[in-house]
Amino acid sequence: MQLDLETTVFSSPGEQINSFVEDFYKQWREEGRQKLEALLQSQINQIELGMKGAKQKRPKKFQTPLGAVNLTRRAYRLNGHYTCLADHYLGLPATGWFVCLEKLACALGVSVDFAHASQLLHEFTGVQLSDHGLANHVEACGTDLRHQIALSPAKETYPMDSALSKTVQGKHSYSRVYVGADGILMPLNKGQGYKEAKVGVCFWENQHVGKRRKEILKKNYVGTLDSRESFSESLFKCYANTVNEIPCEVVFLGDGAKWIWEMCSENYPEATQILDFFHVSEYVWDVAKALYPEAQNEQKSWVTPQLQRLKESRWSEVIESLRFVKGKAAKESAKILKRYLENNSQRIDYKRYLEAGLMIGSGVVESSNRRVVTQRLKQSGMHWSKYGANAVIALRACYLSDSDQWIQYWKQRTA
Repeated sequence: MQLDLETTVFSSPGEQINSFVEDFYKQWREEGRQKLEALLQSQINQIELGMKGAKQKRPKKFQTPLGAVNLTRRAYRLNGHYTCLADHYLGLPATGWFVCLEKLACALGVSVDFAHASQLLHEFTGVQLSDHGLANHVEACGTDLRHQIALSPAKETYPMDSALSKTVQGKHSYSRVYVGADGILMPLNKGQGYKEAKVGVCFWENQHVGKRRKEILKKNYVGTLDSRESFSESLFKCYANTVNEIPCEVVFLGDGAKWIWEMCSENYPEATQILDFFHVSEYVWDVAKALYPEAQNEQKSWVTPQLQRLKESRWSEVIESLRFVKGKAAKESAKILKRYLENNSQRIDYKRYLEAGLMIGSGVVESSNRRVVTQRLKQSGMHWSKYGANAVIALRACYLSDSDQWIQYWKQRTA
């Protein structure tokens, strides 16, 4: 089909012009694919022209943003092995995928399910893959990224300070950086049940927008299904990449998980530790729901003063009020809340945190779980291998982060 822009006349706007543009794009993409294929084959033939000792011709399909190109190279016996020397001279990708296409495929693969991603990839580029084929390639890239992160050393950082210990004329002396961590259960395939994915986030305080500071413009993420030690190392690298050598005061947000605070004490010993108020309030609501199962107004009436006491650092009064709770279910919930507050007593001085202008839990840590894991990996009916989940989590965390890690990863693959 030939399209001529100069002689084409549109009787009406809308569908016709959109159809024309789509056809025009496909035609020029196909012409570009043919020219690219011919150019690369010509280069291969030129390289092989002066070579001797070829044993066989080997065809191979290479995936590009213009579609698949089919190239034939000659194989030469070298050191007991057959190799296509033209591949090395031209720098043709051993995987058969050019990096610019890999980048698009991975961006699609970490954004939507693989079946939908493969359809979009075909629509944009003409490259046709099964959802399984796309998944394999995306997971391979994600695994490569994980290896890069594991091998890269953490950057040098300026010694950290507590956000509560340093003041200059009543104001904090350094810029504040927040670090948060949380866990979320992931469904694994082949009857393996669930495994906890650990997600971390780092961001500067000055990236808040809005009066209630609910939105944060720039955040950097990490995530993994691996051990606490592996996650701890990745999160610290994320922190180091975020702050570089800028002097900063560190605030660490988390829920009541013991491993989180152990990790915090090990890697961020000067950080101000804050138990995420969102998690505390959930435990308070659990007591109210057990007390008044069918009465939402009574639940709210009981919760409101308790949360106010917590914000005023009168948590001991909250514990005292639990003595008067009646009913088996309510008493059990009250017992859990009491233990939760006592175990985290050094992290719930909310009055002091608020006076210092600190966040006490905007939900940013909780939303990190949702953005990095839930929205992509916990859709209805999804089950993952540990290998696949780790790869997609790593790529998605990198893709959603506001640092230049995504750009640098693809530059490295190009090199």
